[in-house]
Parts: sequence; structure tokens; C-alpha cells
Amino acid sequence: MSLIRGIRSMVREYPRDERGRTEQNENVVSSVVLETSDDEDFYVKIANAWPESIILSGRIIAEKNFDSALFAEISNGMASLGKNYVYSAPLFHSASEIKSKDNFCSRICIKYENVGEFLMNNKTNSFCGNSFDDYEMKFEADDFVFVREFPKLSASVPEKLAGTSGSTQTATHHLYPYGGFFRYGAHSEEMEACFFQVIAEKSKTAIRILRSKKIFASLSEGIKLDFPQGTPQQKSVYDGLLGGESRIFLTNKITSEGCVYKSNSVHHISATNLIKINFIKEEE
Repeated sequence: MSLIRGIRSMVREYPRDERGRTEQNENVVSSVVLETSDDEDFYVKIANAWPESIILSGRIIAEKNFDSALFAEISNGMASLGKNYVYSAPLFHSASEIKSKDNFCSRICIKYENVGEFLMNNKTNSFCGNSFDDYEMKFEADDFVFVREFPKLSASVPEKLAGTSGSTQTATHHLYPYGGFFRYGAHSEEMEACFFQVIAEKSKTAIRILRSKKIFASLSEGIKLDFPQGTPQQKSVYDGLLGGESRIFLTNKITSEGCVYKSNSVHHISATNLIKINFIKEEE
């Protein structure tokens, strides 16, 4: 009777009577071993059991796809303060938060490194590849566990000085998309969208880089935002991973049933571009 009760409990079809429960903890497992008189073991497994969590190892890749011909230019009347080629040869303002073009990318991808772990029946098991136990994994973008496209400049930017000749203030303040921040070894919390403001400095056209979170934390009413389309990104890659933006499509190869696992935590390997992402089953 206890075996039948256990099997029913594993498939969640047995309505347990709470009034008859003892104080002893009842561990529900997804498999049992039956012993026969011939000393042979028969393994019985519940087919619709799912891992409690999955951890995947990944590598962060930064892709650069910018138009090197795009420029910003400030003019004072008919005179130009020069073209600033924002991606190929940028002149950064002294107040810019970031001053190296090497620290920007157009897209961040996290590639699955073919190594992972899954937790089942309170036991952690390691695996390689896209299959483990009775399950097979698929991602939304080939072997990429996560992809974040950053907004970037799509056209050159002309601006004019306001006031009298020699003024260093622009008539209107716009923020233009520049891409996303990336530096080898940086935490994914730093990997966020960046924008730039065109400002004159020392009679030259300069650009001032601002991070997304800082912009929206203290947005001035005097600044007009110029985005190419849609709602501007305010979340970092880290925020996205914690919020479930990375997803695994898991299929049971025996029953062909499927479910979705979503990311809920991350762990960075210090001073590298390696990361471990934890996934939990998405509630239906």
C-alpha cells in the first residue's frame, strides 16, 4: 500500500489526508528501485518529473557592429567646430563617464559552454551537451543562452551652439544611443545601454557618454531624449538575467512533454568573461 501511495504522490494524483499525517517528514522522489526474489533490481521512474533547477556555464561575448562613418558636429553660425566620428575616432568630453571606444559593443551574447548541472531529488548531477537524463534543451537563439541588443546611433548628428559667438552651450540637449558598455572581466551589472550628449569643449565637437541607470535616476527636465524606436532600455544584463529574460525550453524525450525554465540568478567567475546562470521552472 505504501508503494502505491508513493507512486501516486510522485505524479501528484494522490490527495493526501492532512489529518492523518505524522510529524515525520515525507520525502517525495521521482524514482524508486524494486527488489525481486532473484536479486534483480527493477528501476521505476515517473515520466513527468522535472528538475528542480538547472545551472548552465556560459561565456560572455561582445559584438561590435557600428557604422564608422557616423559623426556628430556642432556649428556656430556658419562655422563648424569639426566632425566627431563617434565610433571610429571619438573625441570624448572631459566629463564623459567612459572615455574609451573599446569599452562599447552593439550586442552582448552569452554562449552556452556545453557544461551544466541539474538538481533532482535534492541531488546535483553534472552533464555535457544539450541532453541530460531524459531531457533535451533548446534555446531561443541557437547556442546563445542570452542575447541583448543595445540601441545605437543610426544617423549623423548636427547641433548648433546657442547664444553669442563662443558660447559652449547647445540650444537643446539631446541624448543619442551609443551602444552598450562592455569590458573583459566586468560584472554583468555594469553591462548596460549608454547614451551620449554632444557638447562643445575647447572649440571642438565632443561627446559625453552617460550610463542608462544614471540618466534615468536623475533625469533633467531640460534634456530631450532621442531614441531610434520603442522604449529605452533601463535594465542591465544582470537585471535581465535576474528577471527571467534568459529561457530554456526543456523537452522530456520519453513523453514529448515540454516546459520552460527561466533565469533567476547568476554567478560570475572573477576577472573572466565566464558566468553561471541558474534556471528554475516557470510557473504555468
